[in-house]
Amino acid sequence: MTISAENKKDNQSILKLAVKCMFINAQEEEKISAKFKERAEQDPAYSVIELFKEENTFSQEKIDFLLAFKKYLDTQIRDNEFGKLAIANNFTTREAINDALDFQKDCYSKTEQTLETGEILLKTEQITLKNRTSILLVQDRIEDDLLARALDDLGSLQVEKNAINKRFGVIALKRELITLD
Repeated sequence: MTISAENKKDNQSILKLAVKCMFINAQEEEKISAKFKERAEQDPAYSVIELFKEENTFSQEKIDFLLAFKKYLDTQIRDNEFGKLAIANNFTTREAINDALDFQKDCYSKTEQTLETGEILLKTEQITLKNRTSILLVQDRIEDDLLARALDDLGSLQVEKNAINKRFGVIALKRELITLD
């Protein structure tokens, strides 16, 4: 079995983050990385977090910090792209995006809670639900089980909802995921 590229990337970024936070040094990272690679080859779903716990590398508090910080950094990357898309489509202003990103940073530094820029803009009425949902769909940030609700957010009238569903139906037909029947 081989380790998926996404799993490998995720685990490497957690290890790099542990080094940057000075929880481990470069030599320790190499040792942990070698152990992880060996175990992950046997079980591709194995995570470096599991290794940290098994080896008592870090306290649960440090593990929680690493996971929270990684989530924050990942969200920042996606939210920067969200901001570019929102501005390019005239859904909001550069100033509103900057204010939301600043609020996001302040909130994380005070509470270690990660808020998404789209949610901040929505709550401050700097973007509409429809426009936020459109961007999240483009970014593939909506989980499958929430997709129906997201599509519902895009259309307020039944006519709009039917048009959206037809467009998704056409896409599914073109990709041969469904038949005309």
